[in-house]
Amino acid sequence: MNSEQNLTREEAIAILNTPDEQLNELIERAGALRKKYKGNHVSIHLLTNARSGNCSQNCAYCAQSCRSHADIEKYKWVDDEKLYGDNTFVHDHKLSRHCIGLSGMKFSDDEIEELASKIRKMKEEGTHLCCSIGFLTKKQALMLKEAGLDRINHNLNTSRSNYPNICTTHTYEQRVNNIHMLQDLGFEICSGGIIGMGESKEDVVDMLLDLKEINPEALPINFLIPIKGTPLQDRDTSNLTPEYCLKVLCLARLLVPTSDIRCAAGRTRWRRKVGEQIDSAENVHQIFVLLNPPYYLTFIKFAASDLSEKDLGQLLSIAWTQEECPNQDCNVSKRELVALFRSVSPESLMDEEERTAHQALEDTVTVYRGVTPYNAKNIRALSWTLDRKTADRFAHRFGEDGTVYEAQIRKEHILALFTGRNESEAIVDPRHLEQIMESPEPQFDMQMT
Repeated sequence: MNSEQNLTREEAIAILNTPDEQLNELIERAGALRKKYKGNHVSIHLLTNARSGNCSQNCAYCAQSCRSHADIEKYKWVDDEKLYGDNTFVHDHKLSRHCIGLSGMKFSDDEIEELASKIRKMKEEGTHLCCSIGFLTKKQALMLKEAGLDRINHNLNTSRSNYPNICTTHTYEQRVNNIHMLQDLGFEICSGGIIGMGESKEDVVDMLLDLKEINPEALPINFLIPIKGTPLQDRDTSNLTPEYCLKVLCLARLLVPTSDIRCAAGRTRWRRKVGEQIDSAENVHQIFVLLNPPYYLTFIKFAASDLSEKDLGQLLSIAWTQEECPNQDCNVSKRELVALFRSVSPESLMDEEERTAHQALEDTVTVYRGVTPYNAKNIRALSWTLDRKTADRFAHRFGEDGTVYEAQIRKEHILALFTGRNESEAIVDPRHLEQIMESPEPQFDMQMT
């Protein structure tokens, strides 16, 4: 299967149908792209609802639409004190941007100029500004561009084929055309969708494939919150399980890897469902499977004092063997990680075959580690191997020209031996590695017969 961006429609649909027991593998795959393009950066925004209600459009999900009877506050402009106060908050707390939402789909030039004047004032503080503002003419867009507006939000919301089921007062094509016009003028784009409005998995995929073509700077994924007074107030959202929501988010990352993927509306409901699963869990393992693998060690670090040695050993083993780079968890230092491994007996970390192999080790063992230029500085690490060929494979994976190191270590400082991935992985206390040096290339005895 293709790694990123080149997924076929059929492959993308298959991802949404991933068995729940394979979800961790999917999360790891998406997480690798997140690390590649976004690192560990998280952006925090503040949203100000600057104009509320009285919208002429009939979007079925929206409390502000013309066919909504939702009990909401309605106003043409939020008080300047609120708008500018929020902007100062963004500046003072060094948030990523100030997002400004305006109900409605079409605005007069005078209304746009009024907004432009407010943008000019807010830009004096140097904040990054985004507006959710419906359809703009090219003239109006240029007015906002001149005022300093950085980004515009315009969601697709659902697929082209499903759009008439959600809204009939404008078309899907109008949304796409508006986005392309804004991109041509140099605006950053925030565009995403809403999951849970009765769409099929094929609809989700088709929307994400269109977003792939748009390639927005930010891609918010909203999970429907049925609002009383809207046509979707009674929509059944039981299919929005935490597992399915994660699959949608992972697919968004795989298809549009360079965008900021945002878990937007509905995350609170999602969190509540996860909370219910935690409350009903009968043991720690039922909580552990809800976690994202890159944060396994973080959980173990804080839960260790409340775990039995057996549970701690089992969870530590799972955390280490199911995550590609577990020792890169920024919340758990190398010293803390060694302490976790030292706090349990090797027997609780390994299965019977691994325990037998561990017991059979010599008093002093030669271990190997293959490093690429990417992790060349991380030589004195916990993860080594008893097999030089395995180390060589790691040194040259991804087509890199890496280096194989070897070292000596006493058996008592090998904290665990994991053989499940055919890597003969030795977990060592790096403080006790001796005679670390580049490992010479193996010599092969070529004899003619």
